[in-house]
Amino acid sequence: MTCTACPTPCASCTNSTACITCSTNYYLLASSCLNTCPNGTLPLNSLCQTCSPTCATCSVTLLNCTSCPTNASLYLYNGSCQNASACPNGTYPNSSVLICASCSQNCTACSSATLCTACVTGYYL
Repeated sequence: MTCTACPTPCASCTNSTACITCSTNYYLLASSCLNTCPNGTLPLNSLCQTCSPTCATCSVTLLNCTSCPTNASLYLYNGSCQNASACPNGTYPNSSVLICASCSQNCTACSSATLCTACVTGYYL
């Protein structure tokens, strides 16, 4: 038997198709080295690590969602994905973009961008 070099960009490997570690600027995902991590993962410590299950995509940390799964009826608000009922006062669940969107000015509660259900003091419906 002879020693064979690991394929580029593997830094170490067990065979010609299974990387254990990657070269600089590459990230390990399922024994492959990638130059960018796919959606739903985040490059951390030379690995493509999976975002929190409530996130479709994330950034900075695995818990900081940048988008929510489209099949889960979750809405993005301040880096987290939550049920429509959890959208805070002053926002409403915008199903076209899956975010808790802000109500219009002088509106403290709303069911859409144009339908205010409660007003700030000094205003009425």
